[in-house]
Amino acid sequence: MSSSKKIKLTDHFKIASKPRDPFRNISNQQQQQQQLKLQQQQSSIPQLKAELPTLLEPPFKVQLSQSQPLSQSQLQFQPSQPPPPPQPPSPLKIIVEQEEKEDLQNNNSTTKQHKQQQQTTYRQPIHHNKYITPPGKKGTVVDFDKNNLSNIFWESHYAWDCFEYDRKQEIKFKIHREALSQLDNNNELTRLSPQRWAELVDWLVTIQIRYGLEHEPVFMAVKLADHYLAHKFVSQDQDILLFIVTILISAKFDERVPPLLISDLISQARKQFGVRFSKKQVVSLEIDLLNTLNFHIRYPLSYGFLRRFAMCTRSDIRTIHLARYILESSLMEYEMIDILDSKIAAGSLLLAFKMLHQTGAWNDTAEYYTGYNEKELYPLVKRLNELITVLSKKRTTIRQKYRHESFKEVARIPPLLNEQI
Repeated sequence: MSSSKKIKLTDHFKIASKPRDPFRNISNQQQQQQQLKLQQQQSSIPQLKAELPTLLEPPFKVQLSQSQPLSQSQLQFQPSQPPPPPQPPSPLKIIVEQEEKEDLQNNNSTTKQHKQQQQTTYRQPIHHNKYITPPGKKGTVVDFDKNNLSNIFWESHYAWDCFEYDRKQEIKFKIHREALSQLDNNNELTRLSPQRWAELVDWLVTIQIRYGLEHEPVFMAVKLADHYLAHKFVSQDQDILLFIVTILISAKFDERVPPLLISDLISQARKQFGVRFSKKQVVSLEIDLLNTLNFHIRYPLSYGFLRRFAMCTRSDIRTIHLARYILESSLMEYEMIDILDSKIAAGSLLLAFKMLHQTGAWNDTAEYYTGYNEKELYPLVKRLNELITVLSKKRTTIRQKYRHESFKEVARIPPLLNEQI
């Protein structure tokens, strides 16, 4: 064993706790330079003391010592000036307080009750507009909007005015079949054939089913195509591109999260029709369509009218699905473009009543809210019944859609005979 003296652990900590000489292992010349630098720093303290209060924001300033270097313990903060006196209350606050006191005196209520009323006022539903009964309502007509005043989603105060506005808009933007007959580059009168139109609408319904779209985008896409064709000529194969653009715009407008991409529509069109389009072509036609229609793409749709009529007549879900089936089938009929959307919706609902043998369903309430009596709708109902009877076997997408059990299999209900209408 070595005879060297053992170092205790306490001695080790004593050694480690000794202050370290800052000038250890430094030459004399370096020590002189360090001392000179410290002297320069100490000589600049008076100048720093004179400049520092101007740099610091009130209410504090720093007191420095000239004889010793700066240390943290010597930094003392003292207010440079007394705090400002309290400001008088603003005139607005005085007025508010006076009004509150007057209200309390007039209402003979305590301050505590007044505060509680102010805190709970926003929880109470306040109807600023009193409900007004629609004009021309007879005593036998059920006031649907008044009975649904408590339903915040129905907005009964504005429902009648909104649909009256849509009735004026559908007359203003009515399309005539003659407007869809166009002149091509050779000055020859051309138009989409009924077979081609039915093929394109059938493809739109396929897109709606495949990507889980709502019903409105299909109706809106057809409406946008109608209005664009009334202004511009579209050559063959470009009509496919037009329907790609219209369903794309409709999905953006109606869907909360549009599930459609341009690449998806291009791929589906290539599979169905064997034509290829680029993304640039789609965007270019989309811009042209919006400019042509002056960005007016919100047209009254027959689907919206049908939903309103079905709710006002308190139709059951099977009747609604059947009326939707009839209405959606009418989109494939090219010759029905010039019929008002509200009239097609009313005719589809009336035919659904007759097919389900709901006698007396078209009562005064239905006539009042739709605006059509049964005699006015008779020619249209007969035409719709023939449409679903002779629906082309090649275009069966709509029929297969409404044969599903989620739609109560309404497409399996047989149409009426002429004697039953």
